[in-house]
Amino acid sequence: MVEAAVTNACLRERYLALRDGAWIDVATTDPGQTLGPLTVVTAPSAPLPGAVRTVSVSGGTLVEEFEVGEGRVIRKLSLVGNSSWIHITTKFEPAGRASLRQLADHFKFAQRADWAFSPSVGGFNPDAQYKVR
Repeated sequence: MVEAAVTNACLRERYLALRDGAWIDVATTDPGQTLGPLTVVTAPSAPLPGAVRTVSVSGGTLVEEFEVGEGRVIRKLSLVGNSSWIHITTKFEPAGRASLRQLADHFKFAQRADWAFSPSVGGFNPDAQYKVR
C-alpha cells in the first residue's frame, strides 16, 4: 500500500506491506529532497525547483505530476498483479532542450535489509521493480 499526501507543494509518500496480518512501514519519502521522492538535476548540478501539480488514482495506478523548472515529470506507481512488486515509471518532459544529469527517487527504508545490495546488476534494478518481503 502507498499513502501519498501533498504538504507545502512537496509530495510525502509512505510505503507499507502486509506482514502476518498487520501493515508495517517499509519506506518513506526522504524529507530532505526537493519534491518529495523525486529529484531532477540538470547541467548546473543543482536540483531543479518544482512543485506537485496533481496526485490522483486512475485505473488502480497512482499518478503523480510535478512541475519541474519549465518542464514536468509524470510518475506512475502500480502493483504488478497480486504480487508484492511495485512498477514505477518516471517520465521527464522538459519544456525545451535540457541536459539531464540525474533523475532519481529517494526513500528512507524502515526495515533492516536482507542483503547489502540488490541481487541484480551491482545494486541497480534495470526493470524498476522493487520487491517487499
